[in-house]
Amino acid sequence: MKANIKYSLVLEKIEPLTRELSAAEEELERCQRRLQSCEQEIAEIDTKVSKLKQEFADRTREAERLRSGLEKVQETLTKAEGLIGQLGGEQVGSSLSFFASSLFFCMII
Repeated sequence: MKANIKYSLVLEKIEPLTRELSAAEEELERCQRRLQSCEQEIAEIDTKVSKLKQEFADRTREAERLRSGLEKVQETLTKAEGLIGQLGGEQVGSSLSFFASSLFFCMII
């Protein structure tokens, strides 16, 4: 009989601790699920950032290529206009400007 009473007292003391442990374990599981979700979201963001960095690098290279082409076309046009100026032909000059613009447009495409 004394053993039953002692066992009952121990159960009364352990019961709140058991409930507290159960609640803590549920909270831990919830936090672990949230952590997993955040890690997955970070991985997706990292993938997007990598793609955007590559796209930026590609576009930067393309812009540099276009800038270089434009400089060459402008240099050629300036030289040609100088030569035409020496020849004195305005109509030829406007035709040359149109040709240079068309050439640059073709380089872009």
